[in-house]
Amino acid sequence: MLHHIATNSEGHIVAELLDSRYSEAEKRFELLVSWRGHSNADNSWEPAATLLDGVPVMVNDFVRAHRRTAKRRKLASALGLQTLLTG
Repeated sequence: MLHHIATNSEGHIVAELLDSRYSEAEKRFELLVSWRGHSNADNSWEPAATLLDGVPVMVNDFVRAHRRTAKRRKLASALGLQTLLTG
């Protein structure tokens, strides 16, 4: 599905969003990305806001699937996705 495709600056395609964290050093939320065609060793933390622009459906699905955890609720709030927390 084309709405699930995004690339990083090197042109890699997002396969899956695996986890989230808040980076104190960068002062931003980041998502752990698995890249299509690459091993787990190549997984990388990417800015959540950038991924929201590139793969909004994947980010929305990720937040919705884990909306009951405090960590994901903070992520949703930071990205303006509070409406995904209901239901």
